[in-house]
Amino acid sequence: MEGAYSRENIAQAVDSLLEKLRLGAKLLTITTDNASNNKALVSELYSILLDRFDTIDNPSPSLPIIRFEGLPSYIRCITHVLNLIVSDILKGKLLLFNLYS
Repeated sequence: MEGAYSRENIAQAVDSLLEKLRLGAKLLTITTDNASNNKALVSELYSILLDRFDTIDNPSPSLPIIRFEGLPSYIRCITHVLNLIVSDILKGKLLLFNLYS
């Protein structure tokens, strides 16, 4: 990817891939790690997709319906979150072990 890893650039890259693979209307969720720009990416991507698709709540006869709902469809990867928690716990235990050794 060229340029900054901004929400706009990442959203454009994801949208381009979805369009190339014809998966835009089939997108249900996005699962990511805890990077701070992922939430913004999901919001930006949803805005982009709304230009080409309608929502289930507001269908029109001219556009296909998308099931992706932006932030409500955003999932943080639980294994990544658990890894961060365990890493912090282990670092704390190692610090305590070194203090008492």
